[in-house]
Amino acid sequence: MAYVTAEIRTVAWLLPALSAFGLFGLYFPLFEYRFGKTPFKQVMRLRVMRESHAPIGLGIAFVRRLSLYLELLWLDGLFVFFTDKRQRALDVVARTIVVEEPEERRHPMAGVLCLTPWMILVPIIFWAVVFEFLR
Repeated sequence: MAYVTAEIRTVAWLLPALSAFGLFGLYFPLFEYRFGKTPFKQVMRLRVMRESHAPIGLGIAFVRRLSLYLELLWLDGLFVFFTDKRQRALDVVARTIVVEEPEERRHPMAGVLCLTPWMILVPIIFWAVVFEFLR
């Protein structure tokens, strides 16, 4: 049996943890920046855009998610009831809206293309953590 050093054990824990943090921290902003929606928004036929109906940038996508990172979703969500456009607090700050996507703009494979990274990365991270616990 091979000798496992403390450094190797640290990397074995750190890699799945950083991968999970990366998925958590980058999932929403990257999908909303690249596609204008997350996979669930694709299913619900919703799209995020600026109030001027232009696509959002990466910085704006991160601003929209600050409440998730700071764990203030409940406060952010309360603004929906008090704004004219039913926007969350950080949607007002980022000047974005969530709109229903018209039928003719939908690509038939868009949902599958959005889910592909999850279908690859989630099982890898899951089994890496499971195998670490089983050692």
